[in-house]
Amino acid sequence: EVLNSDLYSIKDEIETDGFTNTYYISSDFGEFVAHGNENLYKVVQEIKAINELAKLKNSDQFVEGAKASAKSPYNFIESLINEPVDTIIGIPEGLWQYGSRAAEMTTQEKSEFEDNFGKELILFTSIKRKLAYDLNVDVYSSNKILQEYLNSVSWAAYSGGFVVSIALRPLTIVRLTKTGNTLNGLIRDKSPEDLRRINRAKLKEMDVNEEVIEHFLNSQWLSPRHETIIAGELSYQGIKDGLEEYLMLVSSSQSEEDAYFYQNITQLIGHYLDNTTESDVKIVVRDNFTLLKVRKHYVFPLLIDYGNWTEYGEKTISEFENVIRGQNGDDIQILLWITGVVSDRAKAELKQRKILLVENAYSTG
Repeated sequence: EVLNSDLYSIKDEIETDGFTNTYYISSDFGEFVAHGNENLYKVVQEIKAINELAKLKNSDQFVEGAKASAKSPYNFIESLINEPVDTIIGIPEGLWQYGSRAAEMTTQEKSEFEDNFGKELILFTSIKRKLAYDLNVDVYSSNKILQEYLNSVSWAAYSGGFVVSIALRPLTIVRLTKTGNTLNGLIRDKSPEDLRRINRAKLKEMDVNEEVIEHFLNSQWLSPRHETIIAGELSYQGIKDGLEEYLMLVSSSQSEEDAYFYQNITQLIGHYLDNTTESDVKIVVRDNFTLLKVRKHYVFPLLIDYGNWTEYGEKTISEFENVIRGQNGDDIQILLWITGVVSDRAKAELKQRKILLVENAYSTG
């Protein structure tokens, strides 16, 4: 259901670095690159959503809504919305500067212009978040094409009275853990500033140092969605031991791919704990890798699409094995909990080292 579609085509040759697959995707809406299987699901979902939005924009109702929106007394917002989308949150810099001040603008003494503008922006972004939720996509995605479609349809819905009706929701293939639906609803209903307050409160309840909290919440590459899913999943699982070191690692993200990687690692940790009865859990960060210490064993959650037995992989596994067994004895259990599969050679090497392996972890109870 992923590789074959009338909406897009994926280049037959798939590049791999020994762990992660890279996909090149062509569609009528543009060219896309997905690094990793999990990211492929996300990109495919976005293409399906763009297609639904394109259908809406071609409808007679949208045309009438667009005409009506042109008469809006605040159509200067539309000109900002239609600027090139260059920010990770999917709103042009000029509009986002106002958006970050919206709560302040609507609660403190201000001019009538500021009051109306702030309320206008808050309502517009609320409609956009609901539209993204209905399409099963991330409203904070950096996919510029998706953002341009979301912006234009949301603007027509807000200022022109266009009624958004999505008859066929795109196929849901984005991973969700037990907490996923609740957190998705929170992201739909709350503004970025509200999410920030909620996430800060959750982390404080988990006794995270305030400096670490602010470092996490102010990380350049973590969108409100990344932060909400990571904080929400960790809070739901009740993990406290090793949490600050893990949050600092997450905060070191240098790209959207990094942020999405750590979001997925956190969800993978959550999925593992959802399928166990363990409560004595510690996060261990070593050499930028994340492990779970769960009473009598260690769990190594990894986003691996197809794992070959490489020199780098052997070195990494051997170093971790030596440290863990050196500190805990040779009988300590080590489990690799991975999202994809590994080669026969890798399976044989892991078995020889008495390392347990679970492949396709999201499909495993």
